[in-house]
Amino acid sequence: RQDDGIYHKTAYWGTVSVGQPALAFNVVFDTGSGHLILPSTYCHSETCRVHRRYRRANSLTAKDIDYNGVLVTPGDLRDHITVSFGTGEVTGVFIEDVVCMGGTEPLESRTMDNSTASDVATHGAVVMQRKGQLPDGCLGLRMIAATDMSQDPFKDFQFDGVLGLGLRGLSQTPEFNLMHIISTAAQAESLNPHMFSVFL
Repeated sequence: RQDDGIYHKTAYWGTVSVGQPALAFNVVFDTGSGHLILPSTYCHSETCRVHRRYRRANSLTAKDIDYNGVLVTPGDLRDHITVSFGTGEVTGVFIEDVVCMGGTEPLESRTMDNSTASDVATHGAVVMQRKGQLPDGCLGLRMIAATDMSQDPFKDFQFDGVLGLGLRGLSQTPEFNLMHIISTAAQAESLNPHMFSVFL
């Protein structure tokens, strides 16, 4: 309580699935950031281990990339990023993968046929998104796989990661920005509507 009023912190979170086979993550919707950030198996701190972690090697559709989307050759040095929040920070590497949300079926039950998964593995999720060749409710998105997350505040959160809903200027490039990807879906003749909603 402060002299000029009472302030309550509120957070809304939901579920997205990432990769193929799909793995579900609870993410907080953050209008003040512009990236999808997930704890990954590259992170060995207790903060990461208490949450579900993204394992890049388990996803048939994942690609290791630098910030500009260029593929990283195994064993080569790669780009890192540190994102600061009002409290705490996250350091991570860049990944491109398929992200799915919404619909009535469980997110982890969404599977691609072998041909589609192979095309995504070859051409990348962002390219397949532009061609409108991902399953309904799925997007090609570049994201941050956390290699370190500060204990405060992330360790005690009930959700795993952060889904930034901020404007494009808050993202490393437009391909990291969910709002940009959704807004351009119609231009790619995607069957997915270029909008989303939140049910509270």
